[in-house]
Amino acid sequence: MFDHKRFKLDKSYRMSEISNYIQEVFDEEDTIEEKQLTESLFLNNDNVYFNTFIRLKNEQKEKDPHYHILRQIFEKEWNNFKLKYRALLTRDGINVSIERMLRCQDPDEGYLTYVCPHCQKTKTILMTCKSRFCPTCGKKAREKQTLNVTRKLANVPHRQLVFSVPYDLRNYFRIYRDTMLNSLFTTVDETINSCMTRHSPLATKNEKRRLGFVSFLHTYGRDLKWHPHLHVLIAERYMKDDNKLHKFSYFSYEYLRKTFFNKLLHNMYYALKKLLKENLTTKTEINKFYKLWQELKIKYKDGYYVYGPRLKSFKDENTGLTLKTMKALTKYVARYASHPAISESRILSYDPIKHLVTWYYEPHEDDNKEESEKLGKQIITESAEEFIKKLIIHIPDIGFKMIRYYGFYSQASKIYPNEDELIMSEKDYQIRKRNITFETLMMQTFGYSPFLCSCGHRMFLDMDKSNIPKTRRLSNYGIM
Repeated sequence: MFDHKRFKLDKSYRMSEISNYIQEVFDEEDTIEEKQLTESLFLNNDNVYFNTFIRLKNEQKEKDPHYHILRQIFEKEWNNFKLKYRALLTRDGINVSIERMLRCQDPDEGYLTYVCPHCQKTKTILMTCKSRFCPTCGKKAREKQTLNVTRKLANVPHRQLVFSVPYDLRNYFRIYRDTMLNSLFTTVDETINSCMTRHSPLATKNEKRRLGFVSFLHTYGRDLKWHPHLHVLIAERYMKDDNKLHKFSYFSYEYLRKTFFNKLLHNMYYALKKLLKENLTTKTEINKFYKLWQELKIKYKDGYYVYGPRLKSFKDENTGLTLKTMKALTKYVARYASHPAISESRILSYDPIKHLVTWYYEPHEDDNKEESEKLGKQIITESAEEFIKKLIIHIPDIGFKMIRYYGFYSQASKIYPNEDELIMSEKDYQIRKRNITFETLMMQTFGYSPFLCSCGHRMFLDMDKSNIPKTRRLSNYGIM
């Protein structure tokens, strides 16, 4: 795989890549690519030459049949799937997300044309769909979400907690999706807050003590099965009416497991009773759940899975996490809110004639095992229809909040950390926010600027040659 960072730093790697590229591409005299590279090389400007080569290398990669393989699968299979499985497509979020993804970078949906003022070369940028299901559009959404979450965090040690729904209950989260997922958020909120009440009930009430945490909903595991669970990023501090941060770092996992499990069953039961009043379920279903409740209390007498190791990467007990570490952690837990359930790199092949998809996953069970004991990469070959079914159940409903803030991190909280106690200042936040543009993301991801011409001059937007729908915001492309 081409490494654009190594290309700029490692001369031997650079010469090898250039030699291979010339052998692959320059099979005809005076190709456009050869002219562009030769022109930028004679400028004796490494940045221009590097930029031109990396751009051409990426454009070559886009011609690979495997490129955008997820979109290829849906382009070929989606219409027939819609006709055959209408009962699975009752949620608007599924249809809207996929239809938008299929129109991503369609010239009819708009484009921007950039022109070099020196040599008059042009560059056309097709507008993207901004769908949460689209692999192409996910990076910008993740960067924005990561930045917004990081901006709220206090510069103190944090812990990541994971609360999972037992297998026996997961089907209820499929049938009564939003209601039960909201109950899961509520249950985790109540469970974490009860830790503070349990620790010092009177002081918590009188001093209005609050923990601060952010919850991130994930609905799948590596095997793509329906597995709703929450990742929680929690500060090892609490705040009270003096508006100061105070240390709170002890969490009893035995207590968390039991409390979370009991509260979850309780909240699910009363959520079903509320649905009954709205004629969205039946008394038979509620009685069935109540019976299951009693059985699970015996089966899981010690509660259910809650995992929360203390993060090892903060600088020390007083100074907290580095900005780089916190951003990396936040990006890890926030990534599911803005991309499909599987990355395209895990899709090994698609056969449009036999309608088969081959993909793989690495089992969670292997994470802490010796190499000789690992199950190894699990390769799955299945029909395209089954593959699509697995993906679409994880598409969230329109407007459903996958990331939520609680305690002193909540927007509604009357107590919150002072500006100098946050890991990121408002000034730094605004600078970073402005820098999340099409060009900066292309630089970060692929290593080149699409607007640096091979002649060494910067291209500029030509509004007359562009097609810009009224619904588009030019600021998304770095244009104010």
